[in-house]
Amino acid sequence: MALLYKKTTRESVPYKNCAQKPRMSTNVITPALDPIVELICITILVTAVLVFAHGEFMIFSFLDNFTVTGTVTIAVATKQKRVEKVKIIFKEEGKFLDLTGVPLHLKIPAGLESFLYIRDCYEVFIDDIVASLPQKPCKTIAILGTAGIGKSSLFLVVLKLLLEDPSVFGLATRSFYFQTLPGEIWLYHHVHANDFIVHCLERGERLDAAIPLFADMETMEGSPKKHAGISIIFTLFGPSCYKELTKQGWHKVLPTWSAEEQAELFNSIQFRTKYSEQLALHAYNNIQYFGGSVRNNIQATRRGTRPLDLIESAILENGEYICERFFQDGFSGIEGVMSDILLHRNPEILEGGVYDFDAKPYAFSFASSYVLRRLLAYKNNMMVADAKNKYNTGTYRVGENGIEFELLCLHGFKISDVEFVAQPLTFGTKAMKVTFPPKQLLAMNWREQEDYLQANVLYISPYGNLESGNAFCLMKIKRKWTLVILQCTIAENHPVKQNGVKIIHDCYKKNRNLPLDDTVIMFIIPFNGKLKTKQPLIVQQKGEEAHEVQRVTIAVTAQYRIENKLVTLDQ
Repeated sequence: MALLYKKTTRESVPYKNCAQKPRMSTNVITPALDPIVELICITILVTAVLVFAHGEFMIFSFLDNFTVTGTVTIAVATKQKRVEKVKIIFKEEGKFLDLTGVPLHLKIPAGLESFLYIRDCYEVFIDDIVASLPQKPCKTIAILGTAGIGKSSLFLVVLKLLLEDPSVFGLATRSFYFQTLPGEIWLYHHVHANDFIVHCLERGERLDAAIPLFADMETMEGSPKKHAGISIIFTLFGPSCYKELTKQGWHKVLPTWSAEEQAELFNSIQFRTKYSEQLALHAYNNIQYFGGSVRNNIQATRRGTRPLDLIESAILENGEYICERFFQDGFSGIEGVMSDILLHRNPEILEGGVYDFDAKPYAFSFASSYVLRRLLAYKNNMMVADAKNKYNTGTYRVGENGIEFELLCLHGFKISDVEFVAQPLTFGTKAMKVTFPPKQLLAMNWREQEDYLQANVLYISPYGNLESGNAFCLMKIKRKWTLVILQCTIAENHPVKQNGVKIIHDCYKKNRNLPLDDTVIMFIIPFNGKLKTKQPLIVQQKGEEAHEVQRVTIAVTAQYRIENKLVTLDQ
């Protein structure tokens, strides 16, 4: 603490190292200040004590030659080595982690307080990291992702796994290093059970290779500490200062949120208790504008900012350049004008809907369906012509183009009130003409509502995929009330999650006034698309025992392919 005092013997020495201890002295210190200055000093002292009590540090500095009545000297106080005992306790509650037992220092980067939502992709993503660790001598991993999609939350999920069983990562200790700022590394030394001793390392102090380093840094002003052991860096895309550090390691790309994940978060007791029912509903309705960026959504909703204003501002700044390059292969050189309001970066999607977390380059996609429609209207002639050419002539690639195609089919170009020809994939089924009913975005809690789903409505998720298919409707086909599951795909073989078909089917059955005679799957593919294979017709669900398989009474009686020629823009 930089207080102004007169020492009766020798003057104090400033300490510049955060880990350097001041020398202890038995000299008597007597104040020699005017009352006003003394009051200022007391105020500063009380403020600093409060800051220290919350695990924070504050540095006070004054002018070198500050003079008041009496003889004073200046001491510039900096962080001193401070040892603290803490407990780290995670409690799992379904899809959430209770973080009330986790130190604030570990939660600050994620902006979290009492709870954390466990995203669907975390388990597979962590399994991918664990499988990758033994493959390379360099254990430095950079976890990349669009801002606000849960990288810092992923760190806490990984930490929970480390504390439960360090052997999963090939380690023998629950101790870990934690870094959020250049040159500031904290050691959480495991003592017993949930108990840890925490202190800041001295500058230049070597790290123990047997202890992992977690670096949650989104600054361009410095880089994480080089470490011979496991080093997992959670950061934004492309900071050049990390490239040298991770060139011998590898990168993993975390996908943005799906609409289902966001609906589950916003509809949860945890979220509605922390914020409000009204804010949760507004956040859900804003998915159609922000897509998979939860942070942008929540921040705008809490501030009362109109999503359309943010999007228009981003288009004014970057729209022209993005429109010129988006439908070109490679989409290189876009980093300088990247806007997560307009574009998102994701791992590439392989055939079958599986993410390639190691994908290089990562995939660009429109941030949301509204952004897509707005950009199409912004550069109508060029973008519409490019989109039609790319998807109507078969010049596409598996990966990010699949996401583009889904958005174009469901939100960019008209799909309702347009006549399509459905070609059969199932033996014994004939081709037929089909016209889909008007579209409607699904409500946040559509699965829980008894009579929500109605006939002759094409239900579409606000953004991204449903658990099974991209849209669905109950409509009459050949005099039968038929549940139609739509799947937009550019792959040759696209499996459908059969449990999702059952969920949709059962939700229709909740409305007892609705007849349901048949269930079919229709794959919407580009003109001259390659899809030729059908999926299993009987939906199966695993029982409680791993070896037990139960038949569910849902027969998918037929599968079709629809070659969708993108023609008319959807308004």
